[in-house]
Amino acid sequence: GGVGLARGYLNQPELTAVKFIADPFRSEPEARMYKTGDMVRRLPDGNLEFVGRIDFQVKIRGFRVELGEIEAALEAHSGVAQAIVTAREAGQEKQLAAYVIASSGALNAGELREYLKKQLPEYMVPAHIVFVESFPFTPNGKVDRKALPEPQAAQTELAESVAPRNDLESRMAKLWAQALGRDAVGIRENFFDLGGHSLLALRLTSRIEKEFGKKLTLTALIQAPTVEEMTRLVQEQNSSWSPLVTMQAEGSAPAFFFVHGLGGTVMRFHELARHMAPDQPFLCFQAQGMDGNLAVLNDVHEMAELYLLHLRKAQAEGPYYLGGYSFGGLVAMEMARRLAESGEEIGLLALIDTYLVGPDSESSLVKRFLSLSFEQKLAYLKKRATRYRRGIKRRIDALSLPAPVKVVREACAVAEKKYRPATMPVPVVLFRASEKALRGLDNSQNGWQRYAAAGLEIHEIDGDHGNILNEPKVGELAAALRSRLEQARNERHADRANCVGSR
Repeated sequence: GGVGLARGYLNQPELTAVKFIADPFRSEPEARMYKTGDMVRRLPDGNLEFVGRIDFQVKIRGFRVELGEIEAALEAHSGVAQAIVTAREAGQEKQLAAYVIASSGALNAGELREYLKKQLPEYMVPAHIVFVESFPFTPNGKVDRKALPEPQAAQTELAESVAPRNDLESRMAKLWAQALGRDAVGIRENFFDLGGHSLLALRLTSRIEKEFGKKLTLTALIQAPTVEEMTRLVQEQNSSWSPLVTMQAEGSAPAFFFVHGLGGTVMRFHELARHMAPDQPFLCFQAQGMDGNLAVLNDVHEMAELYLLHLRKAQAEGPYYLGGYSFGGLVAMEMARRLAESGEEIGLLALIDTYLVGPDSESSLVKRFLSLSFEQKLAYLKKRATRYRRGIKRRIDALSLPAPVKVVREACAVAEKKYRPATMPVPVVLFRASEKALRGLDNSQNGWQRYAAAGLEIHEIDGDHGNILNEPKVGELAAALRSRLEQARNERHADRANCVGSR
């Protein structure tokens, strides 16, 4: 603002009206200010911190992303002189591409990705990292983002140096490139590091099955996240199916066993596992029948019995640290109850937004809605309306899911409705979403107060039932779960020390 401000854009009255606004700090009626498009925030000490550009804000997988924030994180690395980040179209989605001028020749894309994962949410880590000598500029001296090359035109050295070595790897790499919207994929590049997520994993798994005539589990990409490993997997002739899937194998801490939700698959827990401590083994149970061959189970007791069989194979004795998401919390509870009754020690039973429902759940939900006040009804319907558009895309995506997934989901829904819980002999730790579903509007404890006779501990997580497992909410959930696991282990060590001392 001020007396030296330009009058506007030449022959562009519409743009002038948008960018040149009334100056609230001056008394003259014609005084104007210019909206620069820079975004800043005021810090508690009064300083202003530059965040990024309003016009450089994009949406990636439904999340609003400030490109300037990623650029600042990259330039904080000692090996980066300058960085520019853009959003590129990749099929039906957008992917982030970072263009980097290195100050050190030894810098590589893998190193930068690992660095960014510690600074930013996973959805903000670029799928492409391209090293360039310089940036193109516009005539007025600004970086010409539109003139930056397509990422495939200057792909990372990793993709170029480890190219497919035979026909099988070439066919596999082609499928990966198509799914990820890239021209080429190196055989040792990680699917999830390249921007892959659970829905893309389902699509890619389906394409691999059609191409190679090999039946794969939906968790194959977790077990084999590179072209090299997946090619090896499809060549194996006698791979036996197991409900237990290792999401993170490394670590000296006791293993944490986690049960699937209503959909039966464990792909949704990939981001949660990646946010856990690096020394925390994280194993998930997937529903039987996901392979389309074995019988589908529609009873919580049968599921608990099967999962306990595989649990004991993986870990012969307690203490056991168990958890489950939504419907999976019921199965985890039944597993914990049986283990405790057989004399085994339960280190932790952690339930992620699990509700207790019965066979009359649908009618009781209708009654609960009708019993709400007008204001409560209005607030609930407003929330439902805001989620409706997001839900449409998820429902369309669900139509393309493999038939076994749909069958498993229906079976789990039946199991949830007919399950009758028993009073728990161990404490229940509930991680509850702050934005409650209808059945939680008048139920602050998700129905657990009647059954948690040994104690009920509640941790509230910002978000709703679905997005607490997604970025950026999943970081808060993982942090709370990590903290509670560490507390449980410390309490057990303290109890054992006291027992030894009392002798």
